[in-house]
Amino acid sequence: MVTYDAAGHQSTDPSQFENILLTLRDIGFDGVEPLSVPEKLHDMRAIRDLCVSYQMKIPMIAGVSGKYGKIIGTYPDKDPTSVDEKRREAAIEYNQRSVDLAVIFDSKYVQVSLGSLEEQDTSQKGIENAITNLADVLKKSARYAKESGVGIIFEPQCRFEGYYGVNNTVRNSLRVLERVDEENIFLMLDTFHSNIEEISLSSALEEARTRLRHVHIADNQRFPPGYGSLDFRSLIKHLMLNQYSGFLGMECMPIGANVDSLLRNSLIYMKSLEKITEEQCAEDLPQKALGGSTE
Repeated sequence: MVTYDAAGHQSTDPSQFENILLTLRDIGFDGVEPLSVPEKLHDMRAIRDLCVSYQMKIPMIAGVSGKYGKIIGTYPDKDPTSVDEKRREAAIEYNQRSVDLAVIFDSKYVQVSLGSLEEQDTSQKGIENAITNLADVLKKSARYAKESGVGIIFEPQCRFEGYYGVNNTVRNSLRVLERVDEENIFLMLDTFHSNIEEISLSSALEEARTRLRHVHIADNQRFPPGYGSLDFRSLIKHLMLNQYSGFLGMECMPIGANVDSLLRNSLIYMKSLEKITEEQCAEDLPQKALGGSTE
């Protein structure tokens, strides 16, 4: 059985975070992915204490992309693909401070955020330069994280949020990881991004299988699973057959007056798919799960 956490743009204010945490726990989530805002270390420690108090797991610390980083004021000029050395150095420093937060939160992973700030050069030369710059930033970040026993999670993002030709597909992202060549850097797959960029979700999952450590789930329009057109039954089946035992982070943007109800119903929907799939595929399922850990 997988474990569900709530991902997304949560508050970094402890009092607001506590209210959010209580709601998420009441809905049925087992964990949460706090945003990495190293400048607010005192608040981050308070958020850590709240997670411990309410027994909410922290599968990873969520890196904040350059553009969103500008909005909330954390390392707003960082850009790991930039030709500007200062922006790349800011990205390395941010990743390292995020690793320090992961240690404080006793979390195994840090999600590295891409978020290029300049207009992207998608020519063959521009993509190659971006990969070279990004790989250097990730290598230095991964080596720093390794000293603390922390893994780096790299996310394929669609062309509207990531860098087209660099990390918009699993295949492109694996090419970056091969260039980094560090044992503690892994992939995360997001169903919303994959639905835009991948030929099929199943093929993307299979391609990512040996490096997959985390999964974000949202339906095709960023609503909670079950309120759109994506086939989450196939996702669950694939994860079960491939011995995945990590988290599914629900990263959605529901709107309206009944957001809590949408999330609750979606969580019930996903867990029912697990039970049905487990019963139907009992003979084919492995006896032991070897995927991402829920610890």
